[in-house]
Amino acid sequence: MVAGATHAPITAIIMIFELTNDYTIIPPLMAACVVSTLVATVVKRGSIYTIKLLRRGVEIGGVREINLLRRLTVADIMGREPPVVAGSTPFREVVARLIQGDHSALFVVEQGRLLGAVSGQGVRAGLYLEPDEQGALTARDLVEKGIPFLLPDDTLDVAAKLMEQHHLWEMGVVDPGDPGVLLGSLREEDLIRAYNREVARADMCGTLVTDTHAAGRSPMVELVPGYALAVVDPPADALGRGLAEVNFRRRWGVQVVLLYPHSHRDPVVPDPEMRLHPGDRLVVAGPASAVERLVGP
Repeated sequence: MVAGATHAPITAIIMIFELTNDYTIIPPLMAACVVSTLVATVVKRGSIYTIKLLRRGVEIGGVREINLLRRLTVADIMGREPPVVAGSTPFREVVARLIQGDHSALFVVEQGRLLGAVSGQGVRAGLYLEPDEQGALTARDLVEKGIPFLLPDDTLDVAAKLMEQHHLWEMGVVDPGDPGVLLGSLREEDLIRAYNREVARADMCGTLVTDTHAAGRSPMVELVPGYALAVVDPPADALGRGLAEVNFRRRWGVQVVLLYPHSHRDPVVPDPEMRLHPGDRLVVAGPASAVERLVGP
């Protein structure tokens, strides 16, 4: 009973064992608690601890991606014009490009084939050489050994780990079928920018979901001063017509952000060609006065 009500079988097992202090009870107790929890989760989503939150629209047990960088791949944000130098480029020119440019690595290419990468760490040793020795060095000589390259399908969390392990601020992206073909480069600052964007997007989606649930139980919910969100029924003259044809923005001054179809309970992102049917519910947002007119008395 405790395992099923709380959805916490381990807690129930420990509690009963402490009460009985009987080792022989553990195998049947484990079986009973696991079966009870499985049956309870199928019958009811929430436990006695979360059911009230679910009724208020607060979802704390939903499956979500904790590592936001796994949502994006290297191909989504990589630069398509990586900094390239020829293998015969003199040492001083390589140093000048690293200092004056906004890239922390240069990629050495000869006859269209990637030889490797040169970073500020790679040229540091050459700075202590005599001028005539520096004059003999070329980009080909500065290629660093053991630097990994990324593939377009790598997720950004893989890229972040490789950058951290190898102390890199920029990595090359190569063709999966031919590592000698350079496709682009990924900078640490671009990765951080993408992460911040995903955090903001996730927070915005979470806020929208919470506001939508609240709006379903209230005439309107204020988003920011002067702007509101509400869940409304489609106007009678909009039924059977597409969203683009009805044009809520022009007619009522609001934007349809989500649609609850009559056929199922989960919301969908509205498509302009999607037709409205009796029983559909619209989540609209816009100026408070416009939303209030659509909500009606």
